[in-house]
This record gives sequence, C-alpha cells and structure tokens, in this order.
Amino acid sequence: MASNDGPEKNGFTRRHENDVLRDFAHEIRTPLNGMLGYSQMIEIALNEGADAEKIGACNENFKTATLRLLQICERVLDEAVSGEAVIAREPVDGHELATSVVDTFKALAMQRGIELTCDFPSDFPQLHTDPLLLGQALSNLVSNAIKFTPKGGSVKVRGERSNDDKALIFVVQDTGDGIPADLLLRMRRGEYVSTAHYHDHKGWGRGLRIADGLCKNIGASLSFEPARTGGTVAMITIPLDNP
Repeated sequence: MASNDGPEKNGFTRRHENDVLRDFAHEIRTPLNGMLGYSQMIEIALNEGADAEKIGACNENFKTATLRLLQICERVLDEAVSGEAVIAREPVDGHELATSVVDTFKALAMQRGIELTCDFPSDFPQLHTDPLLLGQALSNLVSNAIKFTPKGGSVKVRGERSNDDKALIFVVQDTGDGIPADLLLRMRRGEYVSTAHYHDHKGWGRGLRIADGLCKNIGASLSFEPARTGGTVAMITIPLDNP
C-alpha cells in the first residue's frame, strides 16, 4: 500500500503557511490603519489651514506607525530565513511603549467617537522584554477594544503593579458589550476562542489568539475579566524577574 505521508505533510505545510499568512496580514493591518487614519487627518488639517504644530504631530504619529510596520515585516523576514522565532530582550519603558501604541490608534478612535486615554504612574518600572512583541500584543487589545466599543464610549490603557509587587500589568479597559461569560470561561481553560460570532464586525477573529501567543513568547500572561461598569478588562501581566 502506498504511503500517504507526502500528501499529509504537504497538506500540513499548506495549512501552516496559510496560518502564518493570515497572522501576518492581521498584524500589519493595525499599523496600516494607523497610517491611513493619520494621512486622512493630515489631509483635513491642510485643507483647513491648520498650523504646522498640528500637522507635525499627525506626521509624527504617521512615522511611528510606519516604523512599527517596518519592524513587523523585518521580524517576519528574519524568522523566515532562520526558521525559528526571534525574541529580543532589551530595556523597555512601559509608559513610552503604551503611549506609542495609543497614539497609533488616536485617529481611529477619534473617527469613531471614542475617547482613548493612556494613564501610567510616574514610577512605573522599566521592563526587560521584547518591545515589538509586547507592542503587538497591546495593539491587538486596543484594536479589539475600539472595534467593540460603541460611539460615545471609552477605552483606557493604564499601567499597574501586581498586589505582591512582583509583576507589572498593562490594562486595557473598554465600555463595549463585553466578552460573553462562556467565552471568558473557555479562555481561562486555554481554549482558542473568537468573538467574531458575537459581534457584527468583519474580521477573522484572530486578534485574541495572536495576542495570547505573543504574551507567552515573552513570558507574560493574558487574561480577561468583565468590568463592573460594563465592558471588558484585558490584562497583560509581566513578571519583574522575567529573564
């Protein structure tokens, strides 16, 4: 009997390649949306005769989104060449990173009538982690929060210390419809879930799975809780002794 190892392996390879392609498309969509939003804001500002300071601020955020897109593309190419995941370890200012992520989404939030804020304590400690992967994970959470928050709502990104002071927490809280209780339970069990079937939004519903994988790669954990005032609280917890 002829072996079917070849076709099975080819099928697995194709599925894997499709997953990688979908994940890559999902991840570059975030900075691309930021670039589009700020290019539109620059166009409006120019048409309205805005001053150089306002236009310069929009351009700076456009550059930040462009740089993030370039970094994601370079990381994917490096991993394709080496055949293994690339994870960097360097000092990271958590406040600065979170502010950069929030600034990328300011134009989108403004267009959708959502208040987007970033609040970190002045003594928030420095991290030793991969800034690109952490930024991607945080971007996925902020993007989802904006997507599922109605006009007039808010999304808040803040930094906290754990109760035992051994970890730092990046919190993204929204005033949207919230994640259904059954999905929260499945998340806690480590199952793959998607909110796509619960909301009328176009998309693959891959953001939560990607964010969870990114967090695991840098030794962090991702968790979700329903907010007492409605909406969802998403938390990235990074141990301070993260090697």
